[in-house]
Amino acid sequence: MRKLSVLTLCSAFAALAAYAAPVTPSTTGACRYKPGMPFSAVVQISASDKEVAAGSATVKIQTTIPAGGRIAKTGKKGQSRYIAPLDPMDVHLTTDKLKHFDLMASVIVENPDSADCEISLDTAVSSRSWAQQDTTSFTFRSDVAVEGKHTALVVSGFVSCLDQDTPILLADGSHVPIRQIVRGDRIRNPKTGAAVEVAEVIHGTQADEDMVRIGFGNNVVLFTAWHPLVTKSGIKPARAVMLGDMVLGEDGAYHAVTVREPFMGDAHRSVFNLRLKAASEEDCDHLMSAGGFVTGDFSLQNSLKASDKPNL
Repeated sequence: MRKLSVLTLCSAFAALAAYAAPVTPSTTGACRYKPGMPFSAVVQISASDKEVAAGSATVKIQTTIPAGGRIAKTGKKGQSRYIAPLDPMDVHLTTDKLKHFDLMASVIVENPDSADCEISLDTAVSSRSWAQQDTTSFTFRSDVAVEGKHTALVVSGFVSCLDQDTPILLADGSHVPIRQIVRGDRIRNPKTGAAVEVAEVIHGTQADEDMVRIGFGNNVVLFTAWHPLVTKSGIKPARAVMLGDMVLGEDGAYHAVTVREPFMGDAHRSVFNLRLKAASEEDCDHLMSAGGFVTGDFSLQNSLKASDKPNL
């Protein structure tokens, strides 16, 4: 179990396998995967609960690359990615144990200005209300074939912690709503300064969630109860952060909490979390900036829930 200590001493070291599916380069000297161009994909999904099969589904996609996406730097000189979300797709499994869920997918074009461009899909699932038990946690394994090229993805279901519009600090200093983050995006760890790759995006709904709005200054974020925040007295779940507690901000300073309001989640809104491809198991390597707060990722949240600290 990882020790959850105050982050005064920590290394500055700044997983899933690579998921981009290579395609045959264009012979015209320019990328053939541009907004408005058609493409096809097939997603084979199997769902399991603690390794017990719960159902499967096949999703066939015939559409065009959406316009209005964003360009993200990759960390490699001169390389970038074009990222654009598709509309949610309703998925029905072959068994009745799970009724249905939404498949969320984003088109990713690597090196969109090069003839060596590549296209792939990043997928996530949402809508926990169809589960038999609210406390059940499912794993979704997918084989994603884009333009005939296959890659395997593993997606965690249900556990997610930040409102969909919460801005996340990227490695280039810009901010993007967490709902627009995909695997392979590079976020900035506000404690170490390192650029860290996103290994997984966890997506759910706010249905049946006990949430809390916490704020200081102009920064107010809607958290689920167990999302970890860095305070002067240690890492705490949002539910344990009270008015007057000193929380660490993106600016590197501690701020007194001036807003704390219990909140029942809206079933029509989503929540997200990120699992980072961190350099180590140290707490400080699993941090990100969310809405001006220094918060933990999915791995740190799980360690926090598993800890036996009496004040939690």
